[in-house]
This record gives sequence, C-alpha cells and structure tokens, in this order.
Amino acid sequence: AVRQGETVTLIAGQSGMQVTSSGIALSDAGIGERVRVRNETSKRVIQGTVVEQGRVEVGN
Repeated sequence: AVRQGETVTLIAGQSGMQVTSSGIALSDAGIGERVRVRNETSKRVIQGTVVEQGRVEVGN
C-alpha cells in the first residue's frame, strides 16, 4: 500500500530490463490498485499500479 505524500519507487520495464525512479504518491492506494504519482525527476504526473509496499509499476 502507499499513502498520499509518501515517497515511492517507480518501476518501469519489459523484456527483462527494469528502470527505477522515485516519485510522490498523490493519493492512498492498496496493492493492485491504480494510483497517480508525481515523478520526482521530470515532475510529470503519471499513473501506475501498486505492486508492494512503497513500489508502483508504471508504463504498462
């Protein structure tokens, strides 16, 4: 699960390659739920799926 304002790890990747970045959760969400996050590097707001505590998979 993630909480609004929490720093989370963003995970993107396919075909065995994985890239991570950090972001800020913009709302609360449980595992398997969609959540909007702000990428700390680009400041863009993107949507991803919570895969475990503090980790959000994006770009899928």
